[in-house]
Amino acid sequence: MIFMKNEVVRVRQTIVEKMFSKHCGKMVYAGECVIPTVDYLIGTDTKSLLAIEIFKKENLTLNFPLEKVFFVFDHYSPCTHSTMANQHLTIREFCDKYGIKYFETGEGIGYQLIPENSIISPGNLVCVSDSHAPTFGGMNVLGLAIGSSEFAAVLATGKMWFMVPETILVRLKGNLPAYVSSKDIALYLASQLGAEGADFSAIEFAGPGLSELSLPARYTLCNMAADIGAIAALMPGDEVLKEYFAEDHFVNADPDAKYKEVVEIDVGKIEPLVAVPHNIDLVKKARELKDVKVHQVFLGACTNGRLEDLRVAAKILKGKKIAKGLRFYIGPASRNVFLQAVKEGVMETLTEAGATILAPGCSLCVGLSGLGIPGDGEVVVSTANRNFQGRLGNSNSFIYITSPAVAATSAMLGYIADPREIMGVV
Repeated sequence: MIFMKNEVVRVRQTIVEKMFSKHCGKMVYAGECVIPTVDYLIGTDTKSLLAIEIFKKENLTLNFPLEKVFFVFDHYSPCTHSTMANQHLTIREFCDKYGIKYFETGEGIGYQLIPENSIISPGNLVCVSDSHAPTFGGMNVLGLAIGSSEFAAVLATGKMWFMVPETILVRLKGNLPAYVSSKDIALYLASQLGAEGADFSAIEFAGPGLSELSLPARYTLCNMAADIGAIAALMPGDEVLKEYFAEDHFVNADPDAKYKEVVEIDVGKIEPLVAVPHNIDLVKKARELKDVKVHQVFLGACTNGRLEDLRVAAKILKGKKIAKGLRFYIGPASRNVFLQAVKEGVMETLTEAGATILAPGCSLCVGLSGLGIPGDGEVVVSTANRNFQGRLGNSNSFIYITSPAVAATSAMLGYIADPREIMGVV
């Protein structure tokens, strides 16, 4: 806000500035340190134990609305070690003591379960003890990642301090080609900005190209923003979101809002892409990687374990088989996603093709789960979001991050390939 001769000139705001202003009860702008009120608090099984231990050690009192706190057992699902099982036990005991709701192992991933159960809504500020909190921006929610000590503090106070970030505006135009998805847009953006290109910034998506993206596709794009350093990622309340939510709580940017940087992307020019080891910004076209033999494929995670992702894979693999000697694992984002995929015949198609269906949860996104750890020198094609060395529990393996379409095609052929070549659209 600028003061000139007893006049107040209101500076135009980005979505993230408006979100923070709404929860601070005053106008705030990029660069300011603020203490907003938190609407919802989501804890994952990886960091919640330490948060609970801090809460107990500091003898804190729970002053956050119990109906707005949720814990999710999704990373260790199911537990493969007694240490994990005991962590879950402690979290359950804490929840039972205070009457806090939790989602049990096998129910799914938090980033699917929370929207799926209509817990949060556009305009909310949600703190999550997990780095991919920007996912919720797909539904016009400000999702912010916090650590274990911060989680304990929010439980005790209902508030948390943040610095309002500057915003990078990513304007999309054009029409997505066949078998090109929001995952490819995310990888293209990573290649343009770099793995640290959005550090300490928010990313705001805009432009006519957004009309091409479904709500699940928007979750994927916002999710991946975390992997180029973004504190938050936000979609505007537009015609697509109106199909799912009441528009009276949408938070949109002002015309001529001030942005740190503006990136223009013509989605019609993007091809199926792959992030090669060991960085998310090392991106190549799928058709350029035919010489890469694949040993394991994973379709799932908070990026691409939703129903539309499974449908794409089933369409490609209908009546076909995966390559001999290849392992193909599928992790549905939730139990409801799994059940709907069963009803539609999607799971039957994928299972007949040779896929192994895992319990709903994070599963093979990260080696912490103990599931699907690759051998030395093996190549894994994954729809998850991170490919740094050792991510899957073996620093001598290689992870290639890509879309469901490329993953399914690679599973069938045994090497990385462009799905358009086998689907007759190139």
